Amino acid sequence: FWVKQKSAILITSLKTSFHYKESILKLRSRFEESAKKHGYKTLLITSSLENEGKSSIAANLAIALAQNKKKVLLVDADIRKPSMHKIFSIQGDLCLNNYLENDIDYKSQLVNYKNTSLQILCAKKDIEHAEELAHSKKMNEMIQNARNIYDYVIIDSSPARYLNDPAVMNE
Repeated sequence: FWVKQKSAILITSLKTSFHYKESILKLRSRFEESAKKHGYKTLLITSSLENEGKSSIAANLAIALAQNKKKVLLVDADIRKPSMHKIFSIQGDLCLNNYLENDIDYKSQLVNYKNTSLQILCAKKDIEHAEELAHSKKMNEMIQNARNIYDYVIIDSSPARYLNDPAVMNE
């Protein structure tokens, strides 16, 4: 009753301010220039602490790249506190955890975003096994495979201050 329901600010919303949308588009342009210059296709987004906006930035950057005719995979690799399913209002059992824990293809777990070239791989909260899942060989294989298929792979990771997950995934 007392908890206020927060919702993500997406650049596709009519309620989102012009300045916020322009900031995301500026970030997209700078990212694309840098990626082209240095030849990289993956971006790991993290922050020091939780609730600093990393998931919102990851989601909006992925949308902006898809709007610019790029094929994008957005991976919610914050298994301790996943949020992409909330940001994009995704229901169901499709998730990264299914791929990492079972003998299935990660592509079977993808969700398409509104007739765009953006695909989302959500995660399911699993605090007990989060570290082993995030550091697994299958996670590395999935990212390597996705780099060959997509123009960009955006990875939303857990906060880096107290957790080792982002540092290991960065390698």
